[in-house]
Amino acid sequence: MLRDLIVALDGSPEDDPCIATVEDLSVLFGAHVTALFLNYLPDPIVPADAPDLALDLQLKVTEQAREAGDILEATIARKLASLPTAVDIRRFDILRAAKEDTIVSEARTADVFVSLRPGLGRHDDDRKIVEGVLFGSGRHLFLSTGKTTVEHRFAHALVAWNGSREAARAMAEAIPYLLKSRAVTVAIKADDPAAPEVISAENAVTHLRRHGVEAALLRLGKGSGSVSVRLIETAGELQADLIVAGGYSHWRLAERLLGGVTHDLLRHAHVSLVIAH
Repeated sequence: MLRDLIVALDGSPEDDPCIATVEDLSVLFGAHVTALFLNYLPDPIVPADAPDLALDLQLKVTEQAREAGDILEATIARKLASLPTAVDIRRFDILRAAKEDTIVSEARTADVFVSLRPGLGRHDDDRKIVEGVLFGSGRHLFLSTGKTTVEHRFAHALVAWNGSREAARAMAEAIPYLLKSRAVTVAIKADDPAAPEVISAENAVTHLRRHGVEAALLRLGKGSGSVSVRLIETAGELQADLIVAGGYSHWRLAERLLGGVTHDLLRHAHVSLVIAH
């Protein structure tokens, strides 16, 4: 069961979709909400010919940043005051360069990090935050589209399965959501119904049923388009409002790119995602 949700807010109007999502999830699971507020301090001023003046200026702009942070924190507190569940705000006055490490560290002591899907948020570095939490926190992410809300439960959850470690981890993390879903489908891309991966998917369905999840197996079979395209199309056909998928990375690449299927789901899925690594 999910008892501890964490979300990063900045006091802007773009917080509203995230707050709506954590409100829905907190009511659904009876969970506590922790809001991270990162207040960015100015970078150190390098003294030139007048080090004392540089120090005075540094102190002045730092104090201004803290005062601006007070206003934003109060805005966040007002928005969260209407939530029907317990809420607290964790504020960090830090340099912007410490953003990712701070969020990842805080996410490790929550059940789930809640955010908008990359590309739908307010910052260009949302993708880096999602990747950082995915690969560094040991926790899963709930990524909302910002367009739909969870009412009393999910209508239909689609679990992407390929027998991998990442898929198994995502499925395990998603069990609380699956238990709250009216229907659950485990989807696998396999042309041969007797293929080993199909047997693995059947075992996954059995495993879910032992947890009280009445899941069904769907073999995507032959068809045009990539696996991610087929998954997104299938979600539309099933009127699914949640996709569960494992996250992949290529750590040897400097950019830490996500694998193709995960990357496409993050960019193009029209429903919420539960993703884990």
